Amino acid sequence: MLSRTLAGEDFPNGAVIFCSNELLEVMHPPQSVHGQTVLCDECFDTSMVQEALRVHRELTDGVVLIDGKEAALGTMLRSESAVSKLAHLSSNIASRTRRGGQSAARYIRNRDAEEMAFLRKVAEAAREAFGEVRGLVVGGRGDMKRKLIAEFAHPLRGIRTSVVDLHCYAEVQNLQKMTPYVSQAFEADLHQRAELEVGHFLELVAQTESHATPLVCYGEAETLAALRMDVVDQLLVPSDSGGLFSSSNYMWVQLAEASGASLVEVDPRSQATLQFCRGFGVGARLRYQVDPALFEKPDSEDVSVPADLQKLPAVPNLDSDSESISTSTSRTDNLLIKWLQDALKEAMQDTYAAESLALCADLVLSDESTPAEERLEGTVDMLRAEGVPEDMLLVLACHIADHFSIESA
Repeated sequence: MLSRTLAGEDFPNGAVIFCSNELLEVMHPPQSVHGQTVLCDECFDTSMVQEALRVHRELTDGVVLIDGKEAALGTMLRSESAVSKLAHLSSNIASRTRRGGQSAARYIRNRDAEEMAFLRKVAEAAREAFGEVRGLVVGGRGDMKRKLIAEFAHPLRGIRTSVVDLHCYAEVQNLQKMTPYVSQAFEADLHQRAELEVGHFLELVAQTESHATPLVCYGEAETLAALRMDVVDQLLVPSDSGGLFSSSNYMWVQLAEASGASLVEVDPRSQATLQFCRGFGVGARLRYQVDPALFEKPDSEDVSVPADLQKLPAVPNLDSDSESISTSTSRTDNLLIKWLQDALKEAMQDTYAAESLALCADLVLSDESTPAEERLEGTVDMLRAEGVPEDMLLVLACHIADHFSIESA
């Protein structure tokens, strides 16, 4: 009942609710939640919270701006365009000019001690504030930033660190001047990861001839089939000028999310990534070895077009005893999805988009943990959001209702 009181626009990825006699908490999951699941136990299942923290760490960089007088600490998420302030520290370092009262050597020793104390203070604050961030960007005037890096202890010393010469004071408001450098560090990190993953992919491809059942597949047809079988561990797609969420890549993002596969965007900057983008297009690393024959699409029988659906592909006989559709998670021979795919191709004039949308619909309709009515509604809403014509959605809704024996209100 509580879930029905939550506004959908406030929870685009769904909601995770922790509820007991003493506690009520609602959190935003980092990825879309498919279906409704209720878990009752003696303790809460916090795996979703742990996953959210992991995703947050992987997408966050620590930012330090330092000079001889002060230091400012902050963090920046990849999805954001500003640095969030965490802390500000001031130093007690004396000026470089001695005003008498002590020898020059003693003055220098005292100043060096004050500087070291300040550096260690900032290093300790960074260790406590940043935890397990993906990387660090340290900037500022002079040489204090490099001295600070030398004082970092584990685990900060072991992560990627970028150094930026920034000619401004280390005031809190100047943290925002670090934003473009953090963005550059993000991009460099993504390209480095893509290089490593493409290299691993190409090594597995080279080993394919010596294995009867390979650990990779490539090409849109094979990759879609592998995603449909839920055997993809990592999906590699070529970059697009509009980013991962452009029209050409958005479907791959949805499919990877639905199947639990990680996603790597490959930008053709090197010989290896250029070879992947031109030679393979789309590829996947599999969770385990799979017979390539399973990726081949079975030929379907031709069916006639009903008089009232002249503009749409033929609707198969969903009530036939010999061609009945299973309501289990087996999706390969689903005549309803086959009809939907053909109808989408006709309506959208885009084979790639039609196959991707049909696969997304198949994933939603195969979720047996969700009531059939919600599966119907979720499928129609998803296709409507992608611009599928209303007349086709109406026909599809009727066939889904017939298939799952949903009685009309």
